[in-house]
Amino acid sequence: MSEVIGGENMTVSEGCAVLPPEAKKKEVPLYAVWILMGAKVHKTWKGKKDSAALELEGELKELSEFDLEAARIVAERVSKRLTTGKIVSAKQSVAMYRWAVLEVEKERDTRTGNKGIAMLKDKGGCGYWRMILPARYMDKTGIYIDVTAASVKFEHLVEYDTIYVQRLHDWDSYYMLEKLKAIGKRIVYDIDDDIFNLTPDNPAFHIIGRDQQMAAAACMKLADAVVTTTEELASRLNSVMDGKQSTVIPNALDPDDGWQPTPLLGSPDGVRRMFWQGSATHAEDWMECSEAVDKVMEQTTDVRLTILGFLPPVVQVLLNKPYWKNRVEYLSFNDPETYFQIVKHVRAEVGLAPLKETVFNAAKSSIRWLEYSLIGIPTVASGCKPYSDIIEENEDGWLAYDRDDWFECIMKCLNDRAGRLGMIERARRKARLAFNIKDTAKQWREVLVP
Repeated sequence: MSEVIGGENMTVSEGCAVLPPEAKKKEVPLYAVWILMGAKVHKTWKGKKDSAALELEGELKELSEFDLEAARIVAERVSKRLTTGKIVSAKQSVAMYRWAVLEVEKERDTRTGNKGIAMLKDKGGCGYWRMILPARYMDKTGIYIDVTAASVKFEHLVEYDTIYVQRLHDWDSYYMLEKLKAIGKRIVYDIDDDIFNLTPDNPAFHIIGRDQQMAAAACMKLADAVVTTTEELASRLNSVMDGKQSTVIPNALDPDDGWQPTPLLGSPDGVRRMFWQGSATHAEDWMECSEAVDKVMEQTTDVRLTILGFLPPVVQVLLNKPYWKNRVEYLSFNDPETYFQIVKHVRAEVGLAPLKETVFNAAKSSIRWLEYSLIGIPTVASGCKPYSDIIEENEDGWLAYDRDDWFECIMKCLNDRAGRLGMIERARRKARLAFNIKDTAKQWREVLVP
């Protein structure tokens, strides 16, 4: 038995799920209907990067993670309009498809007349600091913002007016940006590290070679705007870009975003704590303070070392000493969003910010001092850039130049509660004035939507 559906010349067997021919041209609605029809979702497909698949009655549709998420959202919207939870006829599948098309078009209609910004973020902390936070605090009047860490097809990026990218250093990405610029898209490029002066102890040294450096430089020259974190790094990038000027927008946080009030700071359980967080890029930096930290542990019994992220090799060695037993609190890596939920509850007496004095490190931002200040922990940092540029000695932090300095400064923070709380208050005032995301969000808007 057969029937004609929707007034179109399309004959189908009754009960067989069939979609109209135009479905092949509108992928997201098609995928959404497949999901509603009970397709099996393969979130990873054949080990390919950013590749997923849908499987329905033995037929497979390969799609990107980006398309899968879009289809899932559309399917959720369409399902609310269904009177039944499953497909009962070919006619219903066609109706569902048309509803899905309307949902996609409705979404596009709401954006008509507004400028679109696509933020293609780094998957690490940099993506959170430089894209997620600015997008959250920017004035959205007349714009819409989509942020993703997934690969995005050229035809999808065409929808946006501004393409904002981060740390790109490959030639395929350059050619994509070149095509986008050729059709009138604004390209904004963000970078927060000097990849042209990497040292062998940095894991990126073995990944970013001459080819990658040249590709990054080409991307920056092509971009309409290049954004970075510090004046030091900006001056270096300007020379790489043949004199083209980059814009400095410092890393910033919201000082009113649920941080502990000053009177409640400090360890609550009678155990004093030294705190550090960081990645494997700081393995060598830990040699700056390891001897002093070891001396603190040897001369005290109520002090612990709390670490989030990477456990430095030098600390792993120190754990073999008997007086270190059961005195390290360690939590491995988390997504940036999870990390910022955790650190708001960290209670410690001193924050460690060791940094080896190198050309590469001198261009970094004082991000650790900013985090520690808002968490409510006084900072003891290496006496070199970037910390020597931001910390006022004995006012809003300590600078250490050798083992004795490190030991003395750490002990002052551990032992002097009144001095510690005063230092935190002064550091928080500085952070509010100079590194407030509510202020820098205005700069981001000016760069992204001139």
